[in-house]
Amino acid sequence: MDIWIAPGVTISKSAGNTITDNNVATKCNIYGEGNIKNSGSGNSINISHADSKLDIVCNYIENSATNVQTTSIFINKCKKFHLNCNKIMSNGNGLWIGFNDTNMAEDLNLEVENLETGNIATSFTGTSLYTNANGFLKIDEILCKKNGHCFRQSSGTIIAEIRKFKSIHAQDISTVHIDQGTLESQNLAYILMKY
Repeated sequence: MDIWIAPGVTISKSAGNTITDNNVATKCNIYGEGNIKNSGSGNSINISHADSKLDIVCNYIENSATNVQTTSIFINKCKKFHLNCNKIMSNGNGLWIGFNDTNMAEDLNLEVENLETGNIATSFTGTSLYTNANGFLKIDEILCKKNGHCFRQSSGTIIAEIRKFKSIHAQDISTVHIDQGTLESQNLAYILMKY
């Protein structure tokens, strides 16, 4: 199934997830450079079936909820997740890709210009990018405005090109965190970065 979102058009939801596979194996291409938004208790994108394949080209993805901590993109597990997006914004977490060592994203490819998470007016933590995945990342800038890591790699192998990290928080939290994989299976093969 293919979904076309015209440039300038926003798909938005204030209750539940905006885009989801409902834990049913799904193959979907979303293109057209539109916008995907969630302003309630759900995630902007939520994928949970191990055989789901999702390919997205969009302008921006946003989760603007301030009364509950949510995530712009939550991929519990999947066969494939490819994303080309200008900007991702969230008051909570940005992208949570793969839940743990046994629930991973097998084929991840992210190309994002700006990833911005956290809101100083809330008490939420806001890790920008958390991965249990195998694949590639190309991100121009990650801005973490609240307590949380800019990038946390827990399992799988990631080849990353991230040009700039900026972390603003009151606690002593690492900008890049490669740890916590229970099988010691995390591998950050390459990273190019500037602080």
